[in-house]
Amino acid sequence: MNKYLVFVLILFFIFTQPVFAQFLADFEETTPDFQENGLPGWGTFTGDGNILFSQKIHDGVATLRVNAVPDSSNIWYAFFHRDMRAHLNVESLRHPNRELRIEARVRPSHAPRRVNLYLTQPNGSSYLREFDLPIAREWHTISMTTKDFEVNNQEHLFGQLSLMDWGKGEMFELDVDYLKVEVVDTEKSPPDSELQVRYRPPQAPTESFAYTLSTKQTGVLDTQYPHLNLSQWRAFEGDTEIPVLTLDNTKIILLQWDFTAFFGKKVYGEAQLALYTHHIQRLAESPKDFGEIRICEVLEAPIWTAETVTYQSFFGNSAPRYLINPQTIIDTKVNSQPGEATVVTISRPVMQRLLDGQTKGLAIVPLGLIQASFYATQTHKAPLLRLNFE
Repeated sequence: MNKYLVFVLILFFIFTQPVFAQFLADFEETTPDFQENGLPGWGTFTGDGNILFSQKIHDGVATLRVNAVPDSSNIWYAFFHRDMRAHLNVESLRHPNRELRIEARVRPSHAPRRVNLYLTQPNGSSYLREFDLPIAREWHTISMTTKDFEVNNQEHLFGQLSLMDWGKGEMFELDVDYLKVEVVDTEKSPPDSELQVRYRPPQAPTESFAYTLSTKQTGVLDTQYPHLNLSQWRAFEGDTEIPVLTLDNTKIILLQWDFTAFFGKKVYGEAQLALYTHHIQRLAESPKDFGEIRICEVLEAPIWTAETVTYQSFFGNSAPRYLINPQTIIDTKVNSQPGEATVVTISRPVMQRLLDGQTKGLAIVPLGLIQASFYATQTHKAPLLRLNFE
């Protein structure tokens, strides 16, 4: 075969292969001090809260700052995005094993906290994953690859990074070293970040879990009566006393398990929390993000017992946000049927922290106006965790 023919074949091979291209933001353009819309070429947005969102670029890093000092509800979100279609050969997504992959390197001011990455076409495909950032002030690389992402005739393809519900009454920052989007061959692309968690995944059947654990102990803390222990809190059904855990605008529920038998094990997949309703009161028609409950991690805690714990003994002089993570694991409506379960998914990173003793339990706090009572540990419908191990 002569050299000319070889050269022609090489050119043919090159130009008949799909060209994927790449979008890369490495934030090399320095901008003035923090300001709204402080990222040239990017759109910035907020919603559902009373926060101030500003940004700046310095030393090759984009810093997103959320001033949540004026916020009172902690249901806010803030994100930046841009149209990336012009930088990508989205038509190549029609080839087999081709998907979009988005990657970023981020550093949170607070932890554990979640962020999300989102790829979307208006009126078309979209793909979102959250990422659990376990350590503050350290860099984490997060990434996701879409599945069955279909292109349409829309001219836009947006990539986005979001913060949400990190807390109230504080300042929060997220540093972004770079953000990259590309079309990849899924058979050759690197694995995605282990920090990835699914957002509101379908509820797994109970029989898919090998282990079911009842709470070791539960407690109720009341801000209105900070020195009062509520272990004798009861619901009355005629002459029958039912131990219950009551949540309302002054009360917080604590849940704690004994994981001694599972020391050193690794959680496999997602877990489940089940809370069994005794009774509930709320508005018949609640506004958005109102009349629900929030499941949160207990980050730090003194040694406590159900028979002695009070609001004062638990928190002491510390603000609640230092002991209970303000960012909810999940918000959920309560099953209003007595005796029936409210079931929520617990992500693998959250469950692993619980198992390893890095966190000290779960807390249930109100979201908006609600009064809900659940069966306590000493009943036949105690709160349950369902999980699997590797």
